[in-house]
Amino acid sequence: MATVIPPNPLPPDESMGGTLLTLTCTLTAFTIFTTALRLWARGRRRALGWDDYAISVCCVLAIIRTSLQIVSVKHGNGRHRWYLSQANYEYVNFLTWMTQIFLFTNICLLKCSICLLILRIKNEKILRRCLFAMMAGLVLTNIEPIIVLLSQCNPIQKSWKSMPGGKCWPTQVRIYSIYVQVAYSVVTDLICALLPVVVLWNVKITLRTKIGVCGLMSLGLIATAVAIVRASSLGIKTADLSYDYAIAAIWANTELHLGIIATNLALSRMIWASIRGEKTLTSTNNTARYGTGTNTSRNKSGYMKSHDDGPYGRDDLEETRISLDNRSQDSNIPLEPVIKRTTSIHISNYPSKA
Repeated sequence: MATVIPPNPLPPDESMGGTLLTLTCTLTAFTIFTTALRLWARGRRRALGWDDYAISVCCVLAIIRTSLQIVSVKHGNGRHRWYLSQANYEYVNFLTWMTQIFLFTNICLLKCSICLLILRIKNEKILRRCLFAMMAGLVLTNIEPIIVLLSQCNPIQKSWKSMPGGKCWPTQVRIYSIYVQVAYSVVTDLICALLPVVVLWNVKITLRTKIGVCGLMSLGLIATAVAIVRASSLGIKTADLSYDYAIAAIWANTELHLGIIATNLALSRMIWASIRGEKTLTSTNNTARYGTGTNTSRNKSGYMKSHDDGPYGRDDLEETRISLDNRSQDSNIPLEPVIKRTTSIHISNYPSKA
């Protein structure tokens, strides 16, 4: 990091730190709340899956990122560098450098969680291959800017600290690597917003449910718009990073947390059903296997079936058979069925006593 000459006149001693903290802490609270509700509802039904594990790790990393930003604001993040000591300025830049690594890891986990959630709704061979290819692309495009961050300066401390010797890549390398990441992220957001419409088109559920689920899944497009704004806020100037990067962090945090919240809200029907204490007649261990397109079931599934023939034997019983669709416990969306299940309810008509 090279030494720069202060501008004349100096900018006003203003700070974006308060805005950064207020927005980030509020969004983090909603992220924790919605993620906790999601895990509670899924765990209550014994339906936790890889999409839940991915979003859980994403939430934890988002909390760590918020913690680092709280510390950075305490040391002057959000203020113009000319009003900070050199030690504080370098420390703020170091924390900002770390939060960027968490950001790209978070975005990758978030988008992969969405893809895995779609696989729980419908797990066809072509769709499965497309989504796994998309997830591979997400890993590559989010690892790429992390590699740039780790490699852009030699020694690495020169990324955030003024020191003699060593050299760094041009700033454009880092900015363009982020542009690639944002571009691919926008494409995946659009695909993930449209996929539920395609997947649910021929599913036998009410139009209202289809519209509701698709609408909730498309909330992520708000985060997509924010990602575009974040990319446009980046510049190649590095003279006042403590102020400029605080603005970029505001957009990045909005993108990340809105994405997590929207993904969790896509399961709001299941969460609301769990809060109301609704019980399902489907198996308590009825989670779709990723990559197989099958559902698993075990004994003690909760089906109602009378094994008591009564004193009159089965010939005196009137049998009512009710067929149940194999629906997802996660969002009232049918999963791909392998075995059609039926519930038999036996009603005995006892003869009246004379």
